Amino acid sequence: MRAAPVIEFAIVGGLCAVAYFVLIPAQISAQGAVGLRADVVPRVAVVAIALFALLHMVARLTVAAPPSTAPDPGGNAGEAAPPLRYVALLLTAIAAGYAGIIWLGLVAGGAVTVLLITLALGERRPLRLALHALGGAAVAGLIPLLGL
Repeated sequence: MRAAPVIEFAIVGGLCAVAYFVLIPAQISAQGAVGLRADVVPRVAVVAIALFALLHMVARLTVAAPPSTAPDPGGNAGEAAPPLRYVALLLTAIAAGYAGIIWLGLVAGGAVTVLLITLALGERRPLRLALHALGGAAVAGLIPLLGL
């Protein structure tokens, strides 16, 4: 079905527009702090989500789907939902990472969170796991330094 990527983008893009123009201005007040305004990070995150959704839609519309070897009884040729165990693994990794941030601190907990999410996504190469964990620790270490 070629309309599915467009519908997905319409939903995500619409929610991003509501967040950008309604929720963020209504929920975040400007305070006289030095540095970034309080609404910069949420706005950048919403714009990034919208841009990634747009790129995802364009990629799905332009790249031909690989031929399916077996017919799908639901009529969705080539589009299968990820198994529920992956969703459960990601949610468990996020919850454990949150607990790690509370118990171990922001930097170590951030590294644990990134490591667990990377493992849940299926990465098993030790060098990449170590680099992801170090990157997560570095980003988590920058949060208090930048005042975010």
